Amino acid sequence: MSSKIREYLQRSDRILIGIGEEITAKSDQKTRKCVYETLNNLLTGKNYYIVSLAEDDQMLHAPFDQARIVTPLFTEEEKGEREWDAYLKWLSQTLNHDLLILELGAGFQYPQIIRFPFEKTAYFNQKSHFIRVHSKLCQVPTESSDRSEAIQADPGEWVLDIDRK
Repeated sequence: MSSKIREYLQRSDRILIGIGEEITAKSDQKTRKCVYETLNNLLTGKNYYIVSLAEDDQMLHAPFDQARIVTPLFTEEEKGEREWDAYLKWLSQTLNHDLLILELGAGFQYPQIIRFPFEKTAYFNQKSHFIRVHSKLCQVPTESSDRSEAIQADPGEWVLDIDRK
């Protein structure tokens, strides 16, 4: 699987990553730091955006380009609106581009932030590939199932496994 992910990462023009509550709930800070470092290494030189449901400041200390991250649950309202607008602008420019949508551990606590919008993006962008990783809630919509993968796994461990292989 890791070679397939690396292939998607290489050929995609843009990458959208959703970091859900499962990563925060199942991982300690040290593990999250390793997950974020691994993701950062995989994203080097790519046009990406990260939507995170993390409610701690770990994302702010991660090695990502902070201008490419939106954390609606952790950010003060005014700054959060600016971040969200920047994200929506970036997202509007993904249509008709090869887009890898990688959803890591987003459940139904806040489905309106990652889960449902990512499904909608995968549905409308016919050049997208959607990967949903969750230990229990990994099902993908039938409307985009030909371009989607459901992976039942711990999302943090799954990311770390990409780097190990």
